[in-house]
Amino acid sequence: MSFLNRQLQKLRASSLRPYFLTMGCCAIEVKSLLSSVYDLKRMGIEPVECPSEADVLVVSGWLNSSFQEKIKNSYRQLQPPQFVVAAGVCPISGSAYKKSNEKIEKNLQDLIPVDVFVSGCPPTAENFFEALLLLQEKVSPNPKQREILKSAIKSETIQV
Repeated sequence: MSFLNRQLQKLRASSLRPYFLTMGCCAIEVKSLLSSVYDLKRMGIEPVECPSEADVLVVSGWLNSSFQEKIKNSYRQLQPPQFVVAAGVCPISGSAYKKSNEKIEKNLQDLIPVDVFVSGCPPTAENFFEALLLLQEKVSPNPKQREILKSAIKSETIQV
C-alpha cells in the first residue's frame, strides 16, 4: 500500500459521512443520535442529507419491497469506498413483526454488502454510536500500518 493510500485510509476513518435511511421505530432512535447529546461531529462523523454525499449507509427499519428499492438506489449513489451498517432486527433478519401474508424474503445482506451489524429492536442511540465508532476502527489502518505510516511521515519530514 502506497504512502498516499495509507494517508487516504487514515483520513477516511476520521471523517465518515453517514446517510441514515431509517423507517419505523428505529427512526426515533436515530433522531436521538443526531441530537446534540451525542454530538457525532466531535468524533469526525458528519451526517449528510443525501446519499450521493455519503460514504456510509446506515439502514434500519422494516424492509418492505419499496424500502428495498430505496436502499439499492441509495447504495448505488454512495461515494467510494462504500460502507453499510445494518441496524436493528429488521434489516438483519427480515422483520420481527412479519405477518404470514407479507412477502419479506430478504434481509439487508441479501441486497447489499454489510460491514457492521447493530442488534436491538430498536437499537438504542448508543448502539448506533458504537457501530459508527466500530466502523471507524475497521476502516482505520491497523497498528502495524500506523507504525509504517508514522515512520514514513518521519522519513518524509527529515528529507524535506
